[in-house]
Amino acid sequence: DLEKAECFTLAATRLCRFNYLYHYKLADIYNKKAQRQADSTQYINKSVERYKEALHSNTIDAWSWIGLADSYFQLFRYPLIDGNFRELADNAYKKAIDLDPSNWYYLKKRAGFLLNSGNAGLSSRMYKKVSNAMSKSKGHLSEAGTFINGESYEKIADLAFADQDINKAMVYYEMADAIMGNNENVRLGQLRCYLKMSRIKDALLKYRGLMSFARNKSMLFASMGECYLNKGY
Repeated sequence: DLEKAECFTLAATRLCRFNYLYHYKLADIYNKKAQRQADSTQYINKSVERYKEALHSNTIDAWSWIGLADSYFQLFRYPLIDGNFRELADNAYKKAIDLDPSNWYYLKKRAGFLLNSGNAGLSSRMYKKVSNAMSKSKGHLSEAGTFINGESYEKIADLAFADQDINKAMVYYEMADAIMGNNENVRLGQLRCYLKMSRIKDALLKYRGLMSFARNKSMLFASMGECYLNKGY
């Protein structure tokens, strides 16, 4: 029920206007509503504004940049609408790639955009990067699964965390921790998972077991700041 979904998500954005995820979800709702309309430009424009709101609260969220780029690309396909949407879409895709250069999904998104917007040469080069990034990712995953040891579990956990599968990442970090003992990187991985889950108390307890390096402190406090900001505090 997209009408109710829109109503409740709008209420959520008013109650906690600094949580970028609420704006991101609202943009997704507008995209779904656009698919049901003969003239979908009204809802695509709404999705653009919500992605901008999300990025205003969190400029480093690559998924919001991808969503914004996709919306601009849809507007570019309407020739009667004035605007430099092709350039805006390409810049947004580039922003997402800059944030996560090895993510083959982002590369593939831009490659498809370039192909469909008339730049076949650059698209071909981009698809080659996609193929290379995918092969590397599969290679790392295959290598990680070859041996059942702490390092393998740590690699799988790192890949899961990069894919935003936080529950899977936590499971494998815990398995690596059980085998490797006091491994600083594994404990940091668990700490990052707790912060992503907004489990601040667990994160602080995990932090107490880490060596007090400046890198650990800065990551902890930056992540805690993001958690509190998302909660509206």
